[in-house]
Amino acid sequence: MDISKYISLLLFSFLLNSCHKTKYVKDNSSFWGIYLKEWNSSKCPKKNVYQSYVKDSKFKILIKSDSVFNIGGCENNSQRIFTPNVFIEVK
Repeated sequence: MDISKYISLLLFSFLLNSCHKTKYVKDNSSFWGIYLKEWNSSKCPKKNVYQSYVKDSKFKILIKSDSVFNIGGCENNSQRIFTPNVFIEVK
């Protein structure tokens, strides 16, 4: 009897957790870096362009384009690291 109560409680908690919907939060903060793994090339790129588009525009409405990145990880042939140049004003 105890085992059936335990199993039913476990199934009930699983059902409650599976019905939980994921909430997305809009975040306009910057990112620390973009990591490209399994690069499969010995060449290191000299320039990178990051572009933001309007959601559901099928990549037709450009918000902004930025190419101010430091490129690292070139000593490792399987990964490249792009980090944005961020200038912080100190007051």
